[in-house]
Amino acid sequence: MFLVTSCASGDLLSEPTCTPVPTVVEPGLAYGIPCKPPCWRGLIPGRSTRQEAAQAMEELSTEGWADYIIDASSVGGEYSISPSPFTSHGTIHVVLDDDTVTKIRGTTLLFYYPVGTLVEQFGDPEGLYVIAQGGTICSSCEGWKPPYHPSTSDEMSSPVHLLYPSQGLWFLALVPTSGQGCICPKMKVVAFCYYSPRSMQEALSDNYLADLCAGTLTGVTEEDLVEWRGFGGGY
Repeated sequence: MFLVTSCASGDLLSEPTCTPVPTVVEPGLAYGIPCKPPCWRGLIPGRSTRQEAAQAMEELSTEGWADYIIDASSVGGEYSISPSPFTSHGTIHVVLDDDTVTKIRGTTLLFYYPVGTLVEQFGDPEGLYVIAQGGTICSSCEGWKPPYHPSTSDEMSSPVHLLYPSQGLWFLALVPTSGQGCICPKMKVVAFCYYSPRSMQEALSDNYLADLCAGTLTGVTEEDLVEWRGFGGGY
């Protein structure tokens, strides 16, 4: 249950090669199994019903994929699926409104999921919201080195929101203070949120995406976003 990253390392000066291993509740993010996001475990925000959500939870329980499932669907409209009783990290939340799944979100991923893999899976972000918090200015990814073990580093970092509203996807990545101004393939994604696809204008109007997925997007408009220019500096 707790083996979440497979790493092979050479000498002490080389970086480890880490491959994300599906955890009990997160293989859909890493590999699109059994369906590609914004679908998770067969559930699609805006389309899947309460009955379908209950069936998916029953299948998770039967298969032993999750350590425990909290069913608050009758009072709070939410299922919380956790891989461990000792931490909330890696928990997936399936949120319902009336009889429909409205969003699927997860925070503090239990495996190393780099931005490079994210872009390979879903293409270029439609917009970025960068929250810079000081640190060393990075000019290129060639000049930035990730922590020795990026999945467990506790280095101070700043958040970057990666928006894919036409696909119904939101991700949060962390830029270490040693890499401010850069977005590099080895920087890690730490949170995600799936919802019904919509335009960027719809996603940001009336704080829709902020209320749904990320409070730090409150008040953000399209003018506040940064255009994706590929990996490197200038952000």
